[in-house]
Amino acid sequence: MKNPYFVSGAPGIYDIDGIGTENLVKRTGRNTGNLLFISALRKVIRTERFEFGVRVQPAAVRAAHDGLVIPAANWLSSTSSWGGLARLIEATKLPCVMAGLGAQSFSFDEIPVLDPGTLRLVKVVSERCSSISVRGEFSARVLEHYGIKNVTITGCPSLLWGLRPVQIDKRDKEVRHVAVGGTRPNAEKEVFARHNLYRMGVVLSRFAKSRGFDYVAQAELPDIYFALGRDEDAQARHDAMGFLTRVYDEPDENALRAYLGTHVKVFFNVEDWVAYLKTRDLMIGTRLHGAVASLLAGTASLLVAHDTRTAEMARHLDLPMIESGAIRSAGDLNPQKIYDELDFDAFNRNQLRYYDRFIDFFESNGVAHNLSRKAVSEAVANPAA
Repeated sequence: MKNPYFVSGAPGIYDIDGIGTENLVKRTGRNTGNLLFISALRKVIRTERFEFGVRVQPAAVRAAHDGLVIPAANWLSSTSSWGGLARLIEATKLPCVMAGLGAQSFSFDEIPVLDPGTLRLVKVVSERCSSISVRGEFSARVLEHYGIKNVTITGCPSLLWGLRPVQIDKRDKEVRHVAVGGTRPNAEKEVFARHNLYRMGVVLSRFAKSRGFDYVAQAELPDIYFALGRDEDAQARHDAMGFLTRVYDEPDENALRAYLGTHVKVFFNVEDWVAYLKTRDLMIGTRLHGAVASLLAGTASLLVAHDTRTAEMARHLDLPMIESGAIRSAGDLNPQKIYDELDFDAFNRNQLRYYDRFIDFFESNGVAHNLSRKAVSEAVANPAA
């Protein structure tokens, strides 16, 4: 496979002028974290002519390309339906490589019931490749439950973005500049529902506000309106204020507007995201790709695991992690103590295996790539590069 077509959204948006705020978020798949693994695969996989999209004519793709690249996310869930993508793959009649497929469930003991369309997708892909790349052992177990056994446990490809194994060289420092990221839907009835699924997202928002830290939004549209501060979003900001006063526990609307306009950040390409995180001392949050972006910047991060998908990746990659249940309130978070106790030795060792495993995966699937075994020894010799 030397000239594959990317069945995906764009790897980044570099000129956001003229694109409405809601449309910007929509173009990322409604979560800017998706840019991490799409952009990483774009850099890693060689192609004679880079083309991408999800609404295409199969015959046109087949005429111009020799395979498909499918950057995947947590699609193995009871709420996903991927029959349309399955039909597209079948119609192209091309081999494909799917990387980073993950399962989502309430518990590692609960296999999600897959929609017939999603089941059709994984079966079609398994027939068109040597193996499917999955995020961890749970995702592999879910596929095996449905009869898919040609699986390689790789983790998410997003950490390949720098084309070398990530090595965190943590040094003693005073922690002053902290970035925070939480997981929150945009509807008040969901955020404050009795089941409290998003409790941690609210805690982290209030923590960031109380300490004057930056909050990095990925899918939180109300916050993003304030981050961009566009004139055309004035009504949307006004409508969102009541919701956000509850989220941030700040009844003074003027004070909240000042905080949101100054401290909420959002990035529509990975380069800007990583450059920003190079200016931080620490990243804390529930967002997996928020933690990944931080590590790509060489900045220490703590992932707060609040579901199976984040916990699975953290375990597989030895990411520093804490279970969300261990944090009761914002007062339990001490950034200096968190930083001082972070240990990246296991993560650094794992990264060497992670990088090699992906090389094996691409080569077994016949995919031309830009990864080099030499990068492993170079990363060990110069971790701060």
